[in-house]
Amino acid sequence: MEDKKSLVWWVAIIIIVLLAIAFWFYYQAAPVDTGYSAVTVTPDAVSAIESDLSATDLSGLDSELADIDKELAQ
Repeated sequence: MEDKKSLVWWVAIIIIVLLAIAFWFYYQAAPVDTGYSAVTVTPDAVSAIESDLSATDLSGLDSELADIDKELAQ
């Protein structure tokens, strides 16, 4: 009976060690993804965005928002 308990403990220890090694290899090989990427904004891109913003016609926006408010109030 004591031999079976000893064998079970050795098998459990071996499994735990193998799992620890597997996790260590996995996390060593896995690239870290922060979800953020480096973006370089050039002065040309900024001027292009500014020209697009100045060319956008927002004169009818107030009337459209009033129509949306009316529809939401119903």
